[in-house]
Amino acid sequence: MKKLLLAAAGSLLWLGASAQTWVNYDKLLFVIDDTDNTAQLAAPYRCPLANYDESGYWDNVVVPAQIENGGKTYTVTSVMNEAFYLRQPTSISFPETIKTIGDEVFYGVSTLKSVVFPNSVETIGSLGHDGVEGVAADSDAPVRYFNLQGIEVSRPERGIYIRIEGDRATRVYIAR
Repeated sequence: MKKLLLAAAGSLLWLGASAQTWVNYDKLLFVIDDTDNTAQLAAPYRCPLANYDESGYWDNVVVPAQIENGGKTYTVTSVMNEAFYLRQPTSISFPETIKTIGDEVFYGVSTLKSVVFPNSVETIGSLGHDGVEGVAADSDAPVRYFNLQGIEVSRPERGIYIRIEGDRATRVYIAR
C-alpha cells in the first residue's frame, strides 16, 4: 500500500511540474511564475513546446532583465540547471536581476569566450566547467566571497570560503 501511495504522490508531483508555463521570448526559453511575476531561464532540451525553434541564437546570448507574456511583465531572477547544456554560445551576459544560477549551466559548452556575472548573483551552482576554461574575468572587479555552497557572503567570518578577485579564485580560511 505504501508503494502505491508513493507512486501516486510521485505522479501528482510529476503532473504538477508539467503544468509550468513555458515561454519562448526572443528565442530564449523561460519558465514563468505567476505567483511572484518572476521567470527562470530554462534548458531548451527540457522544453515541451512543440513549435520551439532553438536555431540561431547561441552565438552572443544576452539574457533580458524582464520578459513579457500575456500582457504581464516578469522579472528574470534565475538560471535553471543545464540552461546551456551542449549549446555553443561564444558569450553570455546576465542582467542585474539574476540572483541564482543553477547547476551545470555550462556543461558541454566548449566555445565560451565571455561571461558576465552581475553582482546581484547570490547563489551559483556547479557551473559545468567544460566551457569556462578560456573565459577572462574583469581584473578590476571587487573581491567577492562565497561559502562552499556557492552563496555569496558579504562579511565572511571564521570559516572556509571561495575568494574571487579579478580572474583568480582561491579557497581561503578566515580565522577571526
